[in-house]
Amino acid sequence: MTKTAKWEYKIETFGTAFRHPKEFEIQETLNQWGIDGWEVVQYHQPQSSNKITIIAKRPLTGTRQRQSKNWKNEWENINGNSFD
Repeated sequence: MTKTAKWEYKIETFGTAFRHPKEFEIQETLNQWGIDGWEVVQYHQPQSSNKITIIAKRPLTGTRQRQSKNWKNEWENINGNSFD
């Protein structure tokens, strides 16, 4: 039986509504991601936008190399929305 690969993902957006991201900022981040084992798999830049979103993945080890944040609680705290 073949073992299925498991991945963890990272998504980050660079730039703001008013400023394009600086190339060196993206390059420094991508170099650090590479050192940490991340591989860029996709990017997205909406037309006429200053923002670029980059998606990366790396193999998932027996224990997660980086613990994910509890996004559900963070979202509720920021927006006052509840998922329950």
